[in-house]
Amino acid sequence: MGFSSTFNYKQWSLSMVFRSNIGNFDYNNVKASLGVTEYILNPLNYLSNATTEIYKSHFYAPQYYSDYYVENASFVRLDNIGIGYNVGKVRGFNSLRLSANCQNVFVITKYTGQDPETYPLLGASGAGIDNNLYPRPRNFTIGANLGF
Repeated sequence: MGFSSTFNYKQWSLSMVFRSNIGNFDYNNVKASLGVTEYILNPLNYLSNATTEIYKSHFYAPQYYSDYYVENASFVRLDNIGIGYNVGKVRGFNSLRLSANCQNVFVITKYTGQDPETYPLLGASGAGIDNNLYPRPRNFTIGANLGF
């Protein structure tokens, strides 16, 4: 579900977009792959990093058919927020508007992975399986619009 709104007061404007997914569950494959004792000493006999999940799960090898790593991935996300100010006429221009915008502002979730939204690779099944190792970036944008 989603919610968007725009507020205007004199020359100021504020807009925001919220998005939510309730009742969603994901398989945290990143945690399942790194949270096993086997990962510490791999077949090439050198030590690797592992997560502290090995103390909780007590799994030696990955458990791909287990629901141990299925987590509640419900979330509420503030996708976009923007603020703007209409300055008016300025030195030979009919109008000037200054604005600032932020994308991916925050996420409220109990999911322990990187991002509760999972997407399958192109042409592959896998929706609901978290293989994401890279975080979604937060973008800031500032702008000035001049009217002639």
